[in-house]
Amino acid sequence: MYCLVAMADLREAPFSLTYDTLVRAKVLARNERGWSAESPANTAGAKVQWKPLAMGNPKGLPFRGSETGPTQIDVRWETISTPQDGASPVLSYHLEYDNGTLGTLTPTWTTVVGLAPDSLATQYLVTSQLVSGTTYAFRVRARNIFGWGDYSVVDSVTGAGYIKAAREPGTPLAPVTSIDAATGHFAIDWTAPDDRGDPITAYLVEIADAATGNVWTAHNATCDGTIANSAVLKDRHCLIPMTVLTAATPYGYKYTYKDVANSIVGGGDLVRVRVKAANFFKYGALSPVSDASGARIRAVPDKMAAPTEDPSCTDVTLTMNWVALSGVDAGSSAVIAYSLLWDAGDSTK
Repeated sequence: MYCLVAMADLREAPFSLTYDTLVRAKVLARNERGWSAESPANTAGAKVQWKPLAMGNPKGLPFRGSETGPTQIDVRWETISTPQDGASPVLSYHLEYDNGTLGTLTPTWTTVVGLAPDSLATQYLVTSQLVSGTTYAFRVRARNIFGWGDYSVVDSVTGAGYIKAAREPGTPLAPVTSIDAATGHFAIDWTAPDDRGDPITAYLVEIADAATGNVWTAHNATCDGTIANSAVLKDRHCLIPMTVLTAATPYGYKYTYKDVANSIVGGGDLVRVRVKAANFFKYGALSPVSDASGARIRAVPDKMAAPTEDPSCTDVTLTMNWVALSGVDAGSSAVIAYSLLWDAGDSTK
């Protein structure tokens, strides 16, 4: 023999039993002579169950999944268990989002999944009605046989429940290298990749070493793209002195002058550069390495041959000739001046 008592009634007066309390009962029997004595109270058995607790307390708060990007949001949450589930199995998780309206005068919540039909999914990919770079609010609640529990918290201060339709930046194109006409420095330029919904806040510009080509180092003295509001970050352009690149460490690039006798063509090493961009969601992928047709090391002109006396010289006029330098002999840069020195007739100088 048995009877049924609604769990809600046990939680109300006159019982006022709290969650997880053992329900203790006694039974009496009555016949025409009257009631029997009370039975002993049970010491084991059913405990008070109830609707689930709020999601996110402590488990179940919606969070950003790895597939989130500018056109989709990957929402995930953890399953809950006793005591958070009210000691009764969860039958459905109900996920809602604000469609970007929570900060407006008329916020509205839209069901994503789990209201009808039931769903025990703990991940959902939202792909419609999203605007790249917009932050959306999500909340979830759980239901067992006693009803729906409270929604998870949404807090703009802590960011709880908020997910932005964005991710790390895309892959930049290969940087372009050249020689700065004004200074002769090594110039690096690059284009901004897709920010994928969040503003780019930094660039990492790396240069390979000459010896192995596998050790990549940034030159932060003049090419630091990680400083907020810097010219390098804004213009996506920086200059590096040749002396930095030709120093033994960390790069060790070289320039070789032409040596006809030893069949050395000469010229400067190709400098290899790569770049990547970052936003709030950290760095994206590295660009391809700068093209093989890019800038090479340049140097000061090679030592010139001795000047020769021109046949037109007289006892009062001295005319000297020398061979102009170009190409590799000129350090792979146009000669802008020659300087002629003489000893004024003093051969000891």
